[in-house]
Amino acid sequence: MLQSIPGAAQDAPTLLVVEDEAVVAMDIAGQLRDMGYRVCGCVDNGRDAIVRARADRPDLVLMDVVLKGDMDGIAAAAAIGAELQIPILFLTAYSDDQTVDRAAAAMPYGYLTKPFQGRELRAVIEVALRKAEVERALRDKERWLSSVLHGVGDAVIALDADGLVGLANPAAEHLLGTEVLRGRSAAEVVRLEDDAGATVGLAHHDCLARSGAAMLVTGAGQRIPVDYSAGPICDERAHPMGTAIVLDDERERVAAELRLLHSEQRFRSAFDNAPLGLALVGRDNR
Repeated sequence: MLQSIPGAAQDAPTLLVVEDEAVVAMDIAGQLRDMGYRVCGCVDNGRDAIVRARADRPDLVLMDVVLKGDMDGIAAAAAIGAELQIPILFLTAYSDDQTVDRAAAAMPYGYLTKPFQGRELRAVIEVALRKAEVERALRDKERWLSSVLHGVGDAVIALDADGLVGLANPAAEHLLGTEVLRGRSAAEVVRLEDDAGATVGLAHHDCLARSGAAMLVTGAGQRIPVDYSAGPICDERAHPMGTAIVLDDERERVAAELRLLHSEQRFRSAFDNAPLGLALVGRDNR
């Protein structure tokens, strides 16, 4: 088993080589060293590949399809990708349709057929590493957005082009009284009515940016006063592809206003029906 190769920069990408032929594995590792990469190890079977990937978390795994033991490279690649989200690059002598189709199902970042030249190997590695970097940044952004949405007190719902719920934060699930929103029709789980009782359109084709007060009618028939804002979600060409909806539960505000109104009415009634003459005087005695 080959450990990290001396000479590579500490910030160089770390690669794991999974190859059943020791001579081939050492040759690949040597080429990687010459290219400036770090090699955290060479293993010859799928189960050891998973163990090393867990332990070393390499930036990329170079995986042969045919390996020693009861697990081939495709099965090992699928396990590593699903558990660790580490990108896989297949290096194999097999290019038949059945093998390629099986390998494609493991979602590799590249597929290079042996024998190959060093420049070909470097090219597919750099493309795979760049793709992995972009996808990591996207996952980080998605986690950041998810954290923000979970911390927002207002209900946030995103509809896709078909009017189906693609995203809903916990506040939306609580307001609508259901924990299963994703994939359901907006008309099924959220309906807004204006002051005249007309339904407020929420689909992207009839939803320019709009906002206002409305009555939310949940799937259970509950009527909840809300302030809403809705607007189209657009692609890079400014074509609408969905709708973003934000709902602010107004029940507490409405209840507070009613309590204030009732208090004022009681005070007015007591004032008007007092047996003695009363007058309201301000601080300036007026």
